[in-house]
This record gives sequence, structure tokens and C-alpha cells, in this order.
Amino acid sequence: MERKSKVTQSAANAACEQLQADSKNVTVNAVIGITGGSFSTVGDMVKLWREEQAAHSAP
Repeated sequence: MERKSKVTQSAANAACEQLQADSKNVTVNAVIGITGGSFSTVGDMVKLWREEQAAHSAP
């Protein structure tokens, strides 16, 4: 059985950016649909991405 490679933060970030560009909701399940991975792993990555987005948009 072939194991998928681990999801990286950069892959999760790219998936989040793609969803946002497509005007879709950025959800953990949507990111998993693109990158694979587990809910707990990808959930932390999406949370980190959201925090970074908030930091960039803050005045």
C-alpha cells in the first residue's frame, strides 16, 4: 500500500489560497480534499494560515 507524502504547511497554504481565489469557503475538509492528510494535521495548518492572513490584513 502506497502512503501519501505528508502534507506540508506550504501545500496547505496553497490550497487555502486556491479556495479563496475560487471564492469558496476555506474549510479544513476542503483543504483535505485538495491535499489529503488528517483532520488534526490540516486543521492546525488552516488555523495557522488564517492567523497569518489576519496579521497581514491588520492595520
